[in-house]
Amino acid sequence: QDATPRPIGSGSLVAYKTSRHHSTETTFYVLHFPAPHLNGQRVNFGRVISGLDVIRDMSQGDVVDSITILRRRDHEYDPTIIDSDGTRQPLSELIESHHTP
Repeated sequence: QDATPRPIGSGSLVAYKTSRHHSTETTFYVLHFPAPHLNGQRVNFGRVISGLDVIRDMSQGDVVDSITILRRRDHEYDPTIIDSDGTRQPLSELIESHHTP
């Protein structure tokens, strides 16, 4: 069952898989401002619900030490990872293929 992707706005936690074949390497971003041009191109898996001012004070290269998930959806969730070529793959399949000898 496909869910409507979450729109990408201020404070969105966004991820995408690198283009390396058989890699589970993923790049994560916390967006300072809305980025509607990324809707459907990147996976929005959450959002900052407090402290957006702190996010906006960050610079490229700053490191986030931890993220705490306060709530999650009530249904099974298998995000679609989109690599730099636009190839879509469920995260569960990506992890399974990476761990299969």
